[in-house]
Amino acid sequence: MIVCADSLLWMLEARGEFTFDLILTDPPHLDDFESPEEYRKFVRSWVPEALNLLGTGGILFHSCGPDPIELAAYLEDRLPDQILVWPHEPWYVGDRETRPHLFARGHHFFLMHRMDKTPILWSGSTAIPLKKPDPLWHTIISALVPPGAIVLDPFCGRGEIPLAAWTHDREYLGIEILPESVEYCHQLGL
Repeated sequence: MIVCADSLLWMLEARGEFTFDLILTDPPHLDDFESPEEYRKFVRSWVPEALNLLGTGGILFHSCGPDPIELAAYLEDRLPDQILVWPHEPWYVGDRETRPHLFARGHHFFLMHRMDKTPILWSGSTAIPLKKPDPLWHTIISALVPPGAIVLDPFCGRGEIPLAAWTHDREYLGIEILPESVEYCHQLGL
């Protein structure tokens, strides 16, 4: 099911009514906010509410962009149990010939918070050479929770994570504020 709602408000209202085995999401990044302080306020509000929705043994696993301010905002309040590094391939807007360095290769981080010391996802090297989003989402979902588990994506956008959960026989709930994105998800059958 995909719900059209403000994710933070939905999480506040859902406290005590729902529990999830896995919250897997790619939340808004720093460049979506007017200032670093607004971004820090956003991080300080959504992470605790997401953690309140986890059941015993649940996991919150979310991406974080490469900007040091963005990573610092997440590390200020609660240290993750594990940080995975995803190498971000270069991508371009417009013509590669005239704007070859608009978006250079970088790294994104995936921060994992565990309830009741559930197992660590990977040991050893935490660099994961997977293209985002589909192979990454499929790998995380199949590795972290068994079939039938309930996966929440509170910032589901166009439904990549709910679709991956459905593909692997996991229950899912996606929250998205943009009606056109919710409509697209419904057209996919989510």
